[in-house]
Amino acid sequence: MPLEGLVDIPAEKARLKKEKEKIDAEILKVEQKLGNPAFTQKVPAEVLREHEKRLVDWQAKKQHIQSALDALEE
Repeated sequence: MPLEGLVDIPAEKARLKKEKEKIDAEILKVEQKLGNPAFTQKVPAEVLREHEKRLVDWQAKKQHIQSALDALEE
């Protein structure tokens, strides 16, 4: 479906790239925590599961944003 005239494509790309950068930062934070034995060995199992779920959620969001960016490149 042509988006020309309906969406400011350069502005949407910029917005998505900015959102992807924020998501990358969140993924990095969670990965650092999960990669830290001092954290993973001390926190309760439920907190560890929450962080693992958070990582999966952020990765899914990143994939969604990347798909949207790829669609705008076509």
